[in-house]
Amino acid sequence: MSVSLVLPFLVGAGILLVVMLGIFGLFKAFYIKVDQGTALIVNDMSSMPKVRFTGGLIIPVLYRAEYMRISLITLQIDRRGKEGLI
Repeated sequence: MSVSLVLPFLVGAGILLVVMLGIFGLFKAFYIKVDQGTALIVNDMSSMPKVRFTGGLIIPVLYRAEYMRISLITLQIDRRGKEGLI
């Protein structure tokens, strides 16, 4: 078996490895994870925004991501006297 027969396969495997690592790196860079009690609102090219509760792949030029708190918020309102009537 000569080197000239094996070399194209090694070059092809090396290029495939570099492409796979590049795709993995882009996925790792653009994936946004969302904490519990928070929703990710993704505005993309469609008319309705998409809501994601665990995370999503956000491409910065095409998508805009916003966070929204969806956990229970307790408000204490103290209204007395003249301010007491609704």
